[in-house]
Formats: sequence, C-alpha cells, structure tokens
Amino acid sequence: MDRGAGPAVTRLLAFGGVLAPLVFPGAIIVTAAGRPEYHHATQAISELGEVGARNAALMNYGGFLLYGLLIVGLAIGLHQGIRRGSGDWLGPLLFLMYGVAYMGVAFAPCNAGCTGTPQATSEQVHFLLSRVIILTAVATPLVLFPRLAKDPAWASLSPLVVVLPTIAYLLFLLPVPGLTSGWQQRLFVGCTLGWILALAIRLVRVTGKGRSVSRGLLDNHLD
Repeated sequence: MDRGAGPAVTRLLAFGGVLAPLVFPGAIIVTAAGRPEYHHATQAISELGEVGARNAALMNYGGFLLYGLLIVGLAIGLHQGIRRGSGDWLGPLLFLMYGVAYMGVAFAPCNAGCTGTPQATSEQVHFLLSRVIILTAVATPLVLFPRLAKDPAWASLSPLVVVLPTIAYLLFLLPVPGLTSGWQQRLFVGCTLGWILALAIRLVRVTGKGRSVSRGLLDNHLD
C-alpha cells in the first residue's frame, strides 16, 4: 500500500471508483430482470449468483468481481490522494480487503437459497467473505475519518463517512418494522455505495486540481 502511484494512475483509479457504485446495482438490476421468480423484497443479492441460477455468471463476474476490482483500485488511489501520517495505511487496507472479499464472492457462490446450512466449501467461504464485507464496509469509513479530517481537501467529507456507515450498521443490526430483509440489505448496500461514491468523486476533483497546479507551474517555468 505504500508504493506510490503516479497522479495520472491515481486519477484513473478515481474514475474507476466512480463507476463502482454504478456497476454493482446495475448488475443486480439486469440479472434480476432475467429472473421473473426473483423478488428484491425477500431475497438476498447473493442469490442472483447462486449455483445453477440463470445469469449467475453475469452477477458473479459482471457484478461482484468487477465491483471488487474497481474498489481495490480506488483503495490504492485513496491512499495516494489523501494526506498521510503514521498508521494511516489502515483505512485503505480495510477498504482493499472489502474489495478483495467481493472478488472472492464471485468465485465462491452460495448454493440455492443461500441459507448457509450446506457444508459445501463454496457455501462456507461465501458466508465467511460476506461477514468480511459487512465488517469492512462499516469499519473502513470510520477508520478513514481521522485521516480525512486532517486533510483540508477532504475534511468536509468526514461527517458523511461517520453518518452513512452508522446508519448501515443499524440497518444490519436492528429489525426495521415494515421493512423486509431484502430491502434492508439493499439499504445497507446503498449507504455503503453512498460514501464510496462521495470519496471517489472527491478523489477525481483532488487529482484534477493537482494536474492543474502542475501544468501552471510548468507553464511558468517555460515562460
């Protein structure tokens, strides 16, 4: 995580991060549209990629895998784009783990129904990775908070990265009257995608300003 990426690469990773919160729900919507029996209100997202499901490859590789890859790139970009201090690698590392876990889910689909009860290795790995995803989705922004707060270019986002994961955690932890499990999971994912998109857009802006400053200095030097 400490090996530097150039400004152009960091900006490219930032654009990938902007795409990530669009790719994932897009894959969910498209895959579910091909399964008339699937119900968002009552079924888990993982069931779209379950073993033997119609269009499971689309969800696993076009959703989980691609999303995870884009998140890994964004984690690297954020580490380069936010002011660093001692120990500030932990937030990006947790975010990297979040992305890698999603990539792993693509290759470890659950069995039909995603109940977690079968002893198949793929099923057990799937649910282990799901727990990693939930933990890192909540912990990453909270750990990033002090690092963002110390950097003037990022400080305005620090309240957001506390509020959204807190709401997400409460949605995961507490039953919400009138809200089915499927929609509760999607609200959790929505809160997570919200802070990810905010960080990615800010990274695009920060790297864009950096390039503008560099060009200005070069023009002055040439003059």
